[in-house]
Amino acid sequence: MYLFTYQHIKKLRSNKNATLVKCMLYNIYINVDFYMQSITHYNNIQNILSKFVYLKENMSNKIKAVLFDMDGVLLDSMPYHEKAWCQLFRDEGVPFSREEAYLNEGRTGYNTIETIIVKATGNKPSRLKVEQLYERKKELMKQFPPVREIEGMPKVIEYLNEIGIKIGVVTGSSQDGVINKLKHFYNKIVIKESVITGLDVKNGKPHPEPYLKALSRVGVSAEETIVIENAPLGIESSVAANIETIAINTGPLDNSILYQFGAQDVCQSSEELLQVLKARLS
Repeated sequence: MYLFTYQHIKKLRSNKNATLVKCMLYNIYINVDFYMQSITHYNNIQNILSKFVYLKENMSNKIKAVLFDMDGVLLDSMPYHEKAWCQLFRDEGVPFSREEAYLNEGRTGYNTIETIIVKATGNKPSRLKVEQLYERKKELMKQFPPVREIEGMPKVIEYLNEIGIKIGVVTGSSQDGVINKLKHFYNKIVIKESVITGLDVKNGKPHPEPYLKALSRVGVSAEETIVIENAPLGIESSVAANIETIAINTGPLDNSILYQFGAQDVCQSSEELLQVLKARLS
């Protein structure tokens, strides 16, 4: 039995991430009246209670695999992609904001270019134009320092590996060296055969094909899988594939956007994600 104390409630009120609540995955008895009165001014009470329902409903599911997005989840590369996309479209005279880089994250490079240009001009660019712009974008990416892993994420991967959970990666990237980057930071755990890139699919995110293909390649069902995503379109893709999805918010978007696209839970850091996974998989 987990007992609420004044200190717990005080901590909960000051922590909008509700980490405390996410980790209470035991047979918890809650005095709802006391709980509601204690945090009357906490404006996320509905989200907190929904987390309890989500966790309790899913505790009986036997999870065999966790599929990760790459950029912004395993690798701290999104700031580079954001700058490269903004520069590319600025050079083309096409309006494109920092937030749009994150809202469109998860698409294949070709689809991103086509989508943004059609939105700005009303005209679909030729395939040759799209290819030229994507090559330019890849060149822009080379100006940045070597990418690093998301802080704390190797511990998440190591934990899953230790308890026998299969690991896969689903990325919209088609850039050279994707596998080598993953192997550099997650060697012997993330393997080539379990990675789906933009080159492996006809329809990129938000279409469910990338995650459906990953399920097949890893050898698990949707009910046996959890997806870790940071991008709205990636969340939409995994939810369309009927996979339980946890978001990690490593960008500038508000948590509410990730929930709107279908995330069942949102974490603010890899440390918080680790605790949620430990509770979920125990």
